[in-house]
Amino acid sequence: MELADHTRDPDRGWDERQALAHWAGICGPTAMDQYLHEFIKREVALRPDSEYRDWQRTLCRLIESAANYGMPMERLGLNSFAEMLRQSRNAEEGLLALHMACGSLTKAVIEIQWRSSTTFGAWFKRLQGQRAGPENTLAHSCLEYLNLAGCVLDFMDLFAARLNGADLRGASLEGAILWNAQCHETNLLGANLVGANLRDADLSKADLSKADLREANFSGADFLYANLADADLARAHGLEQAKNLDKTRNLDPEVLDEVKKAMVPRPKRD
Repeated sequence: MELADHTRDPDRGWDERQALAHWAGICGPTAMDQYLHEFIKREVALRPDSEYRDWQRTLCRLIESAANYGMPMERLGLNSFAEMLRQSRNAEEGLLALHMACGSLTKAVIEIQWRSSTTFGAWFKRLQGQRAGPENTLAHSCLEYLNLAGCVLDFMDLFAARLNGADLRGASLEGAILWNAQCHETNLLGANLVGANLRDADLSKADLSKADLREANFSGADFLYANLADADLARAHGLEQAKNLDKTRNLDPEVLDEVKKAMVPRPKRD
């Protein structure tokens, strides 16, 4: 509301920096956990359609400002740099969490103008921190319906990340860890996934057309109704262990024949 007022009249409401400072004051002190996130998703779902659509557009503006220029933590009067960093991270993760709650309802991808192709990756790495085992931060679960087209995410840790419906057209994910990632209906048109680890990933209804999938690992990945038109699968690994490869769209028949041949047990030697 405040941002919308400011857009209509610069003398009223808040700009993005003022809105982020207010957001940080509310969401910075305590990190959001999965239970609170589930509660928020239920509450958002109770709101009118027009309301959470407006929220998603506003959140994309705030995410864009936070990632491109940082959070305005100096406005909060915190007593240490470490506390500024901690609360900034909590607030930024909260932006992703609420965006995901809205996006999962609208199924819409809103434009975000990243400052450079590496801006999102650098920002997200700060939010995810160093893992200690397989458990993910909340941020990994909140990447659905984000506009990440053209982003450079090479060798990114996206283990078990939720990327359903995200726009990754032309993105570079070379060597990325997408093991067990959820990529249902994700747009990966023309993406670079050379050497990526997609073991057990859900690629159902994903658009992988014209994607560079050379040397990627697809063991256990689910390709149900995925679009593989003109995708380069040269030297891809684990296709014989992939699921529903025969139910993809536009897969080169020669590739499928080669996979089927690899699945035929070789006769035992005496």
